[in-house]
Order: sequence, then C-alpha cells, then structure tokens
Amino acid sequence: MEDWVREAHELLIEYNFRRSLLPTAVRNAHLAVREGCQEIMDVSERAAVPLLIFSAGIADVLEEVCRQQLSKPLPDTVHVVSNRMLFSSISSSNTKERNQGEEKDKEVLVGFTEPVFHVFNKRAASVLDSSSYFHQTDYEQRRNVLLVGDSLGDLHMSDGLDAKEILRIGFLNDR
Repeated sequence: MEDWVREAHELLIEYNFRRSLLPTAVRNAHLAVREGCQEIMDVSERAAVPLLIFSAGIADVLEEVCRQQLSKPLPDTVHVVSNRMLFSSISSSNTKERNQGEEKDKEVLVGFTEPVFHVFNKRAASVLDSSSYFHQTDYEQRRNVLLVGDSLGDLHMSDGLDAKEILRIGFLNDR
C-alpha cells in the first residue's frame, strides 16, 4: 500500500504539479464534506476541544475542500495530519514578480512529508512525537477519544494514545 501511495505522489511530482492548480483541481473533483461538518467544527471551537483530522489523503487537498465548502475557515482547534505537499519556487531569470498569483504559480511540487500515510497505517503512535497537535498544553489531561472513520483501517487510528475511553463510529460509504 505504501508503494502505491508513493508512486501516486511521484506522478504528481513528475508532472510538475503547481500549487496554483489546487483550487481548480479540488473544485472539479466533485469532493464533498459530510453533512454536519461545519457544526462539529463550531462545537470544537466553542468548547475548545481539539479536533484531529487524520487522513491517508493529501492534507493540502483536504484543507482546500474545507476552504471551498465550509462557511468559515478551519478553527485553531482543528489539526490536519495527512500526507502534506512540499513546494519549491521555480527560479525566474526575470525580476521578482509583484503579483502574488504569479508567485503562487511558480510553486511546484517537489515532495511530500514523511511518514507516508495510507489507509492501513494511520496510527496516532506514528505522529505522537512529531505532530504539534500532541504537544498542546492540555493534551496530557485528555483521556477520551471520539474516533470517526469510514474504513476498517480507521478503527486503529487511536493506537498509541493513552486513552481511558474510545468511542468508535463508522460511516458507511455507499458510493
């Protein structure tokens, strides 16, 4: 599974995917957030409860979907752990463009963050040390987990957490 994800990432790199293409690609992909998503984010923000989005997808895509489809930006209580794109600027022989859109168009995909996540290795244990989410001041005091997923592999996303109670909810994907 990891090889497949890495190969898919390499194709995006090989074809010089640019950051400026992301909004259009997301808009044309027919992706949708689940009903009630904005409401759960609002509750998370109001109650100051951290909300972790752990995905085998691409973080930049997930965040762009949220920008396009939610009525508000992601609150500070929300943290996305996923495969994140790494961009680099293409050098230009011309003087620096003043137009921000032109600068964004020069950002080309050069890699992805490690570790690579896929549906069967999404585990809290794999990011406990590296993710800022788990270094919040009150994280150590939180012992209850609400885990929501849409695949059998998601049942193990909380592996590695020191949780007292874990409530697991599965969504049926009927597409």
